Order: sequence, then structure tokens, then C-alpha cells
Amino acid sequence: MAEYTIRNLENACRLLKSAASWQHPFRVSEASQRLSIPRTTVIRIVHALTKQGLLQESDGLYRLGGVLLNIKLGLADHLDLDDIARPVLRELRDATGETAYLGIWDNGKTLISKLYNSEQPLRAGSAVGSRVYSHTAAAGKILMAYRFYDVLSEIWPASERVALTSNSITELSVLQQELATVRKQGWAIDDEEYFLDIRCLACPVYDQNDEVFAAIGITAPKTRFPEERNQEMFRMVQEAAEELSKIVAKCPTPLPKNASD
Repeated sequence: MAEYTIRNLENACRLLKSAASWQHPFRVSEASQRLSIPRTTVIRIVHALTKQGLLQESDGLYRLGGVLLNIKLGLADHLDLDDIARPVLRELRDATGETAYLGIWDNGKTLISKLYNSEQPLRAGSAVGSRVYSHTAAAGKILMAYRFYDVLSEIWPASERVALTSNSITELSVLQQELATVRKQGWAIDDEEYFLDIRCLACPVYDQNDEVFAAIGITAPKTRFPEERNQEMFRMVQEAAEELSKIVAKCPTPLPKNASD
């Protein structure tokens, strides 16, 4: 009996994992065929999973249930920011094929807190722990736009207005105009401003108080990320930012807004 129970538990886990990747409602016959599990066994499994809220059923079609989201969000009670961001960044890297990263504020600069490198031979990205000039980075522009727009001249002194490439912004009025656009459109671009031939796009991540405390983004060679792909990349990065914000909102205690907190 113990061996039988474990085998069916394994099959139930396989079904749930597969259902998440199928991205469409499924019927018993489809699950049976694709997983090579007897139809009668699949019937028992989906009945048990539906009863527990792990699946939802409508007219013979099954999809993932809301309890799974609660389980996912519940993980936030036991994780720090890097732990929380890890699966979201991995999914973003896999979706875009490019390096995905998380940036937080660190005494005027932007700290790359977590990063998943692209698996392509030619890839772009900084190392975890790198501190970059915020005005040259997409993530930095997000943090400046949403957290420091009204005090920009105070947190961006002349000594920080460094040009790393010919595209870097070094004038206060120009950066203010750029950040106003960022706030309006909800995303920021580093258009070869940190490295030539490298472009980045980032979106804001919100905390429990609906305030921006981090930025999530992707970085890629310009050959794979031309301007024509801005909207395509934005949609994928925005989806990741919204997912991470939703998870953070469930955290029992506030997460730090600065690297030094």
C-alpha cells in the first residue's frame, strides 16, 4: 500500500508540473496520453487535486487551482529578497533569452543584487555585487524616477555625472526629462549608456506599501535587442516585475529599500 501511495503521489506531482508548462486547460485523456499514466489513475488524481483546490475543473477541462498561488506566495514568509527574486529572474531570463537582474539603491549608485546570466554564447551583464552609476543604468533610472525625482539635484551631485559612453546623460535637465518619461511609461532604457553595443530595460518593483524599492530588468547585446524590440521586452519585464511585486506584498515584514539597510 505504501509503494502504491508514493507512486500516485509522484504521478500527481508530475501532472501538476506538466499542467503549469502546458499553459492551457487539459482533459483527462490528454494528461493520460502525454504522461503515459493510465486513464483511470489520472481520473483519481485530478479528482483528489480538485478537491484540495490544486486544480479547477470546468466542463471536463482542468487548470491549475488558486491554492497553488497561495502556496507560492506563502514562501515569501521564509525568504529574503534574493530568495524571492530567484525564480522570477530565472523565468525572465528563460523567457527573453537574455541576462536578467535585480537592482536596488546603494548610496547613490545601483547595486546588482541578483543576476541570472543569459545562456547564449554572446551575453551581456555585470557581476552580482556590482555598483553602477544610476544615471547610466535602466534599473538606476527606475529608482531615481520613482524614489528621488523631486530631489534629483541633491542625490545626483556633479561628481556623479560621469559619462561612460557618448550616450551617457550628464546634464540635470536632460535626466529630469528622461525620468519624467520613465514615470509616464513605466519602464526605463539604458541605450548604450553604460557600455557601447549593450542595451538594458527595467521596470519598477513595489513593496507592501505600494512604493518602488527595486528594479528588475534585462540586459542584452544591441544586435539581439534593437529599439524595435522595446515593447516586446517591456511586456516580459513588466510581467516579471508585477509577479515579484505581488510576492513581496505578501511578505510579513518590510524588505529593505537600500543595500545598507
